This record gives sequence, C-alpha cells and structure tokens, in this order.
Amino acid sequence: MWKLSPLALPAGTYEFKAALDRGWAENYGADGVPNGGNISYTHDGGPVTFRYDHVTHVLTAG
Repeated sequence: MWKLSPLALPAGTYEFKAALDRGWAENYGADGVPNGGNISYTHDGGPVTFRYDHVTHVLTAG
C-alpha cells in the first residue's frame, strides 16, 4: 500500500489516477482499471489522504 498524507487541498473538484514508475505506460483509473478513466473527487478543503493498493490497483482519497 502506498499513502500520501496529509496533503492540504483547497475546496474544489479534482480528478486523479495512479501512474506507476514515473510515466503513463502503466496507469490505473477508477476501480483499478488499467488505463481507466480519471477518478473524480470533490473536496471541502483541508487535509486529504491518497491511498493506492498495489494488489487491487484501487486508488482512493478521503
């Protein structure tokens, strides 16, 4: 499991996905789908933690 915490973000709507090995050759989007769509995240502002599971390839924020 990879974790980035805490990261302070202003309020807003964001999109993100996991790009591995500093490039886009291997990336995972919504529901851990390879080359999948961006994950949309609406945040009220303040600290947020991003987590990535290397087994399921699921990325979450909260």
